[in-house]
Amino acid sequence: MAVDHNRLFKKLITTFFEEFLLLFFPHVHEHIDFQHVSFLSEELFTDVTAGEKYRVDLLVETKLKGEDSLIIVHIENQSYVQPSFPERMFGCVPVTPRRLSKFDRDRESLDGSLFFHFRSRNVVFTVENTQQNRKRGAYMAVDHDRLFKELITTFFEEFLLLFFPHVHEHIDFQHVSFLSEELFTDVTVGEKYRVDLLVETKLKGGDSLIIVHIENQSYVQPSFPERMFIYFIRLFEKYRKRMLPIAVFSHDYLRNEPSSFTLQFPFFDVLHFRFLTVELRKQNWRDYIRHDNPIAAALLSKMGYTESERVELKKQFLRMIVRMELDEAKQRLLIGFFETYVKLSDEEEQQLRNEVNEMETKEKEKVLELLISYEQKGIQKGIQKGKKEGLEEGFKQGMKHLVRNMSKKGMTPKEIATLVDLTEEEVNHLLES
Repeated sequence: MAVDHNRLFKKLITTFFEEFLLLFFPHVHEHIDFQHVSFLSEELFTDVTAGEKYRVDLLVETKLKGEDSLIIVHIENQSYVQPSFPERMFGCVPVTPRRLSKFDRDRESLDGSLFFHFRSRNVVFTVENTQQNRKRGAYMAVDHDRLFKELITTFFEEFLLLFFPHVHEHIDFQHVSFLSEELFTDVTVGEKYRVDLLVETKLKGGDSLIIVHIENQSYVQPSFPERMFIYFIRLFEKYRKRMLPIAVFSHDYLRNEPSSFTLQFPFFDVLHFRFLTVELRKQNWRDYIRHDNPIAAALLSKMGYTESERVELKKQFLRMIVRMELDEAKQRLLIGFFETYVKLSDEEEQQLRNEVNEMETKEKEKVLELLISYEQKGIQKGIQKGKKEGLEEGFKQGMKHLVRNMSKKGMTPKEIATLVDLTEEEVNHLLES
């Protein structure tokens, strides 16, 4: 090992790059335009699992015949036996995009194949333009990822059972732990990304640990498959465990989302990375209302429904909640999630109460009890806040406004009095004043 084998091989192949390809890879050689060849500077990266530093041997920037796009050829010399060498080659992939940050952003950008194909789009790494980011600004004000993470963390088993039963049957749910958040930086655009959810578990009958990575995607992002791939290789580099990637598309657009990411040439397929997906907007919510599954109940709010179905949607959601008889904390989580995405107008709330009153007596009582209980918690919280702040006149006006709104939603003075801690006579006075 005293001989610097890598330096010798690098010098040899740098000098005779065309001949090297012609000799060992003639099917590659025939596609390369050798009038455009440049050798890039060395790239150094650290294997975080072993604490060792590795230097990529040789990176060659060139073109394919008849194309204007740049490609990069990575050649690695392995001068000793290393069982983990395939993993190390795989781990080199996230290093190469760093090279992209050095390209002219006015002329070249990444297009689908990570570091192989480039076209003129005025951005690097297929990042959405500023106008697209502004359009989704209001929607992104809600922390969608946090909501989905809390929901799936609480109901992880139910999530897999509902959407991926073929996965659920193999998981040992006696061994489940949620790993701490992972933060990655996309060096090409200087943006930081946080992996949504990592679950460490086992397969039934096996002792080895696996990792399930679940990513919620709440907006349209053409480069999302690339991001899933980058997450995968960086997580694999750190944990060195079998990993199952899952993407949940929760945006409101009907489109065919990809479930794979490929790196390929006309002469060779480098990689075909796949991940499981569920596209919520494409799901017919009526197909899920018979499932006694809390994930199904919450995610009705993100499935494919029309504006005219909103009242029926919430009614069926409430029926599912009372049927499952969950504890108060889980009920609060599901209702909070649902109402983040489905907010009924006063008229729709009135229609909902009318339809609930037409239910069979026992079910009606449970649904009304749930509605009243949930509203009461919100109201009492607001009342206590008003009292603490000492806003006497404002409090009175707020109470009048609140009582009238509740009446508009079809609640009787007696029901209102119970909720706001007033007498029925005081409620009637506020309604008449």
